[in-house]
Amino acid sequence: MATSSFPWNQANVMVQDYIIPTIHDQIWLSNAAFMRMKGRQKTFTGGRRIVVPLGWRAQGGIKWFAGADVFAPTVRDPFQAAEFTPKNANVDITIDWDEEMQVSGPEKVMDLMEAKGEWARSTFFDGMGNDIYNDGTDSKALAGLQFALKEGASGTTNPPTMTYGGISRSATVNTWWNHISDNPTTAYTTGIVAATFTSDANGDGRFLPLTKAFARVKLASGKSPTMLLGNVGVYSAVHFALVKSETYQRPQQNSDLFKVGFNNFMFRSAVFVEDEKAPRTAAGIEKLYGIYEPSLRLWVDSRANFAFEPFRKPHNQMVRTAYILWRGELIVSEPRANFVIANIDTAAVSV
Repeated sequence: MATSSFPWNQANVMVQDYIIPTIHDQIWLSNAAFMRMKGRQKTFTGGRRIVVPLGWRAQGGIKWFAGADVFAPTVRDPFQAAEFTPKNANVDITIDWDEEMQVSGPEKVMDLMEAKGEWARSTFFDGMGNDIYNDGTDSKALAGLQFALKEGASGTTNPPTMTYGGISRSATVNTWWNHISDNPTTAYTTGIVAATFTSDANGDGRFLPLTKAFARVKLASGKSPTMLLGNVGVYSAVHFALVKSETYQRPQQNSDLFKVGFNNFMFRSAVFVEDEKAPRTAAGIEKLYGIYEPSLRLWVDSRANFAFEPFRKPHNQMVRTAYILWRGELIVSEPRANFVIANIDTAAVSV
């Protein structure tokens, strides 16, 4: 508890402070991916698992015929399913009797319970913004992008050997269920735009690792990422390189994101978003995710979508506690339309 050092005098004793009755947010909540996923979330009710049907085998393909050729129909089973277990989260709102008695009556400037409730909601949203990058270490937590789009072994462009949604995947097993991974032994430098990766003095090929990732996604899925998620280092480096390549200081950007306060610019078909919660080490090593947004869904139980569990009081304490509850899972239903570049040294622009 902080010790009061307020300089009480005859003027201070006789007048009450004016406190603006609004709690201003001091938690950094800028997470564009979470904001955009909220518009794409899917709901479910009950059940043991979330099951995602998948078309994963060829149906025999088109066959050409002429004249009286005999058809050869074959019964096939082209469908599979991925299974995901919903995860549960809570944020508590707790207040003791002393606090409740002090912040009451005509002297209060705002309702303590209401203020704590609003703050708990902000805490929850901030936590979810962090947890979309979870690496799967905690089996109870959201299976975030560092798990769903986990990088392969260092020095290879092969995907990891792992199980996702109950389906095994590796460089040789169920390759249709792989995402695109690039994890160089020697880190890409200065946000993957340094001279190390140029093919000549004019800078041709300066975005070569990023361009290759887009090409590999297109070859694997026929689609292209619609969002690039990176921390401030890789965002700053790529943005600076684009500005140098253009004749104006404002590269094309997504207006909707800009209007709600998210720095962004367009790179090919994707909006590149700066997200301070994206993976980053103290030394400035960052990861960059290329997301095909229609394949990324936040599945939420309709009964626990930031639901409020009313206050209750234990039998042996003068304390009241309520909970905000959430239940669901982050699911990438078409991994091959997404990529991760895992080892980008951005120290030159962000440390």
